[in-house]
Parts: sequence; C-alpha cells; structure tokens
Amino acid sequence: MNINKFGKMSIALICALFICVIAMPAATLNAAGGLKIDSKNFPDGNLRKVVKSYDSNRDGKLSSTEINNIIYLSVVSQKVSNLKGIEKLTNLQSLYCSNNNIKSLDVSKNTKLRHLSCANNKITSITGLGNLKDLSSLYCSNNAISSLDVSKNTNLSTLECSGNKLSKVKGLENLKDLKYFYCEKNNLTSLDLSKHTQLVYISCSNNKISSLKLPKGDDLIYLYCSDNKITSLDVSDYLHLSSLKCSNNAISKLVVNNPSLVYLYCSNNKLTKLDLSEAPALRSLQCSGNKIKTLDVSSNKLLTSLSCHSNGMTSLEFGKCKELITLYCNDNKLKSLDLASMKDLLILLCQNNKLTELDVKDNEKLTLIDCVNNDFDYAHIGLVASGKESMMISSYVPMELLESATESADLETEALINAKKVMKLVKEAVNGTGSVDPAPTPKPTTWKVSNSALVSYKPGTDSGIVYATLTGKQAGLATIKCTVDGKTTKFKVHVLYKDVTDRDEFWFEPTRTMTELGVVKGYNKQTEFRPGNECTRAQMVTFIWRLKGEPAPMTMKCPFSDVKKTDYFYKAVIWGNEKGIVEGYKDGTFGPQKLCQRKHAVTFLWRLAGSPAPKPTKNKFKDIKKSDYFYQPVLWASEKKIVAGYSDGTFKPNGNCLRRQMVTFLYKYDKFVNGED
Repeated sequence: MNINKFGKMSIALICALFICVIAMPAATLNAAGGLKIDSKNFPDGNLRKVVKSYDSNRDGKLSSTEINNIIYLSVVSQKVSNLKGIEKLTNLQSLYCSNNNIKSLDVSKNTKLRHLSCANNKITSITGLGNLKDLSSLYCSNNAISSLDVSKNTNLSTLECSGNKLSKVKGLENLKDLKYFYCEKNNLTSLDLSKHTQLVYISCSNNKISSLKLPKGDDLIYLYCSDNKITSLDVSDYLHLSSLKCSNNAISKLVVNNPSLVYLYCSNNKLTKLDLSEAPALRSLQCSGNKIKTLDVSSNKLLTSLSCHSNGMTSLEFGKCKELITLYCNDNKLKSLDLASMKDLLILLCQNNKLTELDVKDNEKLTLIDCVNNDFDYAHIGLVASGKESMMISSYVPMELLESATESADLETEALINAKKVMKLVKEAVNGTGSVDPAPTPKPTTWKVSNSALVSYKPGTDSGIVYATLTGKQAGLATIKCTVDGKTTKFKVHVLYKDVTDRDEFWFEPTRTMTELGVVKGYNKQTEFRPGNECTRAQMVTFIWRLKGEPAPMTMKCPFSDVKKTDYFYKAVIWGNEKGIVEGYKDGTFGPQKLCQRKHAVTFLWRLAGSPAPKPTKNKFKDIKKSDYFYQPVLWASEKKIVAGYSDGTFKPNGNCLRRQMVTFLYKYDKFVNGED
C-alpha cells in the first residue's frame, strides 16, 4: 500500500518536474525582461530592422510596455518576405506591409487590427481575418488571392481586393457599413451590392460580370464597371452620381438622369441613342464605338471633352458648347460641323467623315487638327496656323489620340502626325495667297527625340502621311522633332505611368507635372506610380527636397541613427532638418518608413514656405483645434488652396497621406505658393 502510494507520489513528482522543465524557457524569457529581437522571433532581417526601431532603450529586446506601444507598424517597400513575429505584437492596430515579397499572411493573433494594407505582394490567402472584429479597412489588391471571406468583418468601410483571382467575395452581404469597394481585375461573374446602402465608390471593372445589382441608397458618387459583360444598367436613382464609367460592355440602353454627373464613359457598347438633356453638369463624355446615329449635347454647356467617334453618326448638335477643348468625332458620316462657339478648342480629330467644308477661322487656339479623308479641298484650313511658323503638337503616350483604346494602360500607341499637310498649310497661311504653293523638291524626312530613355519611335509613311509609332519606356517628358521638306514640327510626348492614365482623376495632372519636373518618381523602372500607396516620411521629405532643386545640405553628418549614407533620402533628411522642415523623435531616430499623415504633410509644406501666418482667422474644419500644433499650417494650406478637406467639413489630420494626395499637395504648392514669386 505504501509502495503504491510512493509510486503514485513519484509519478506525480516526476510529472511536476517535467512540467517545470518545459516551462522554464518562458520563465527565463520573462525574467530576462522581454522579447528578443533576433532571428528566432523575427526571421526576416528587414522586418527585424523595423521592429528594432521600437526598442527605445536599445537593449535588443521588446519589453511588455514596448510591445503594448506598438500599435502601428509599417514595412512598406522594405523587401520583406516573412512576417513571422507580428503575432507577438498583440496590441497592433495598423499594419502596412504593401510592396514586398510576402507569400503568406497570418493575422489571427492580431485581434485589435483596424487597418490592414498588404497590397502588391504574392499572398495566396490571409489567415485569421475572421478574428479581426474591429477591422475597418482592408487593402489586399494585386496579390494571388483566390478565396476571401469577410463575413465576420462587419465594421469594414473600405475593401480593396483588386487584381487577384477571386470568383466571389464571401460574406460581402454582411458589410452594411461599406463605403468604398474596389474589386476590379478579378474573375467575378456576378455582383450583388443591393444591401450596401452607404456605398459611395464602386470599382468592379475588368471582370466577367453579367449581373450587377446596385445599392438601393442614393449615396453613390463613383461607379466604374467597364470591361465586363453587363447588358443593362440603371443609374437613374443616384442624384449625387458624379462619375460613371461603363465602357466595353454590351449595354443597349442607358438612362442618364443624374444632375451631378460630370464624367460619362460608355464607349464600345450597343447603344443606339443617348439622351443627355438631364445631365447639365457633364464635362467629359466618351461614347465612341456604339451605334448612335444622332447626338445632341446642346444642354451640356459645361462640356470640355467629347469623344464620339466610330458610331456611324450623321448628326452632331453642339448648340452653344463654349467650353469644349477636345473633340474626337472621326470615323462617322458627318456632313457638317459648327465649331464657331468653341473659342478654346485645342484638338480636333474629324478625319474619315463626309464633311464638305470645315470652318476653323474662329478656333485660334487649335494645336492639332486631323481632317483627312473628307469631301473638301484643304486650302482654307491654313487659317488655323495663321501667323505661325510651325505648329506645336502636344500629345500623351498612352492617350486616346484616335480613342481606339479608351482606357488602355498599354504604353504603345500609333500617333499620326500629318506633318506634310501641316507644313504646306503653314506655308500657305504665311504667304496669305489662299492656295497651296507648289511643293519644293522633296527633302529627306528626319526625326530626332530629346530623350531616348523615355520614348522610342519607328517612322513610316502611308499614302503621303508621315507618322511615327511611339513606344513609351518610362514616365516623363520628351520632345520629338519631325522635319519634312525643310519645315520642322515639334511633338511633345508625355509618357504616363501605366496606372495613371485617366485624365479625369484629380491626381492625373499633378502626377504628370511633378514627374516631369523630377520631383516624384515611380516604381517598376518608372512605369508605375501606385497612387493608392501610403506615403512615408522619407518619401515626403525627399519630394520636398527635389521640389527645391535638391540643394546641398550644409553638413554631411546626419543626426538620426536610422538614416544611413546609402539611403536615397540621406541628403534630403539632413537638409530638411537643417531648414527646420522636419524633425526627429526623442530617441534620436527619424522614422523614415513611418507613414506620413495629412497633418505632417501640410506642416512640412508650411515650414517650407517659411511658416507664414495665415490670413484667415476662421477655421472651417470641425476636427481642427487651436491647440493643435498643425492649426496654423492647416489654415494656411487651406488659404493657399493646397488642401480642401472633406465634404463632411473635416480635414482628417490623422489620415495617412496617400501618394496621390501627396503629389497633389506638392503640385498645388508649386502652383499657388511658388507661382506667387
């Protein structure tokens, strides 16, 4: 009996000792004072570097206090391939890991996450999404995700899952608070958004959608559903709808009854008529590639851009469209065009019609005209170039020069430069004879490009027309000179990023301009801008430095421990700190990879301008207080038209500054502040 008791006691003691031995490492870890920042806990070296920036006492470990302080982690564009270790950061609320080489993502232990951005990786699935009850924004675009379940993420207001392999988004119907939804470039065949009454922005282009059910609410402002298989679309209930893009579908009927509609792109459908009388705010219309025989835009007096080519159109009524700047009505059956009221018209493409005459004497701002293959004598067209030795022809690559690829991001296009005709017409206008002079002895046609790194060309001729096939290589500005019969025409080529081609987006012109000035640069060999990416502190100070002409700092010694000589932002940070534009943190770091918030961006620009006192004393933003350190910068930036705020009267100072917002701030600073000098 005693032996049995002793045996049981021995077994119990042995088990207890075994348990103690197993538990010892954890006890030792706690006794040692924290979580070691080593290859065992954080295998990825680049992730480890970022985590070390949270080690305030530099002891190589994260204490429980330091772990609790990590509510925000950004490893954007840091060449990270393994996120193992983030599960230990249990207080994390914002995780930004876009633009890396990550293949798997497990957030099951990060239950406090509110914001997750993991776009532009190689992720096939996200584990643990169901545990993130407080998640309000999810950005997982441009990965290889084939299955996405958001059924338990009922607080989501923003969901971006474009560029994946999704055939459906499971649980989408549960997201009652969803406002922004991006799912383009997937394999969706149907999409039911009827229960999402708060949706403001829908982008579902480039799928295989044949059935699209829209929200029953009236908050919708943006609807992009191009390149699908949609046969019918009813948007008549959306009084606030501002932008509708539904090109490249099979839509046969489209009712436009939207008083706030500014942009309408419905090219390459099966439309036979289009009534625009109830769209008085319309500024840009693309309805090419349909079967619209007659088009009346006389009610659209704010219209600045019209593309209606390739319709077989016999009648085009303008009324008094005084604001029109670009008109593409080529490849129709038009017999007349009344352009008299269009004093600001810059580009006119009306080739391949049945025009018997063309009067452009009142269109003095025209820089590009193509009217070949019509039924009139070209003699009087020379008036367009009256008093000019040559015509400056500006174009975009890629652009809809012939509107044959309306929303293509392809960097290759064929731009026809009717140089021989233009030169003869210019000569006629200079002589003022009213008839074309006999052509001189033909001279070789020569081409010259200012920057072959940006664009290449392949010259050719077709039926007497001199042209060049242009191929864009990198975003930027180049000039091509074409000399025909001794006369030279300059051809400006603006090579665009693949992902910034829509001239109606607010960041289009800022991105193009700041790129051509060398202020901002892109990714993937300067072919992508990635406007939706968050902007880091390092990027912002570098862009400001470039905007000032890359001035040399007074010293080459950097005061911040996390900024190295090999970093592209090394000089920019030193200069920015010397000028009092940017500051570091109390621990002696700069935090280059920390995201730049809106309040930071305007404060940097305000300091760049010399910290001027704003003229207005009244604050129009309800979330900005006098006690805020950024109070004066925000008032000043608003005064200078650099920032406008949101429709609800807020500025959202703590919102992360996206690259599209950042480049717009810089553009407006250059325009409204530098432009005053």
